[in-house]
This record gives sequence, structure tokens and C-alpha cells, in this order.
Amino acid sequence: MAHGPESDHSLVLRAGRGEREAFAMLVDRHHAALYALFRRAGLDAHAAEDCVQDTLLRLLRAAERYRPRAPFGAFLVRLARNALVDWRRRRREGRLVLGVPQEAADASCAPAAPDLGL
Repeated sequence: MAHGPESDHSLVLRAGRGEREAFAMLVDRHHAALYALFRRAGLDAHAAEDCVQDTLLRLLRAAERYRPRAPFGAFLVRLARNALVDWRRRRREGRLVLGVPQEAADASCAPAAPDLGL
């Protein structure tokens, strides 16, 4: 009997138990959508990829404590929104981006887009 793809909920629970394969499946499943979300929010390719990585790191850190109170997609979007807010905060504060002073990094960044409203 063939089974459909494993649910995100199940994968997060497995990732929370330290199963790398489960986390890798979540990354494969959601990377492109997260990247597109950050690009629609006005980030350039490098900043969008940084925010994707930050979101996925947040997911990995939260996986052990994950308890489904809402659909997984809502949980992931909340993590993404927090990553975007933190990225913008760091940018405003003038922190270094990849070892380059913020002013130099800003030359390649698109202007900040309106908040995602999530």
C-alpha cells in the first residue's frame, strides 16, 4: 500500500527528535516558497537567501518544542516574518553584513518593502 508524502507536522516532530533526514525534507519542501516570499517582500537575492537560512535555522531550533496549535504553514510564515523583522532591524542599526560595512552592502540591496502584514 503506497503512502502519500509525509506531513510537515510529522517531519517537524521527527526533526525535533534529531532526525536530520526529516529536517532535510522540510528544507527541500519549503526553501523555494520561503525564498519567493522574501523576494516579494523586496529583498535582493542575497538578502532573501540569508532570511531563508535564518528562517530554517529558527525552524530547526524550534522543532524540539513544536506543538501544533495552528497549521504548519502559519507557524513557518511566523518564523519567516520574525526573520525578516530581525534582518530589517540589523540593517537599520548598521550592523555588518558578511563582514562589509552596512553602507557598502546597502548599495546592492533593494529598498525595504512594506511589512508582510502577517
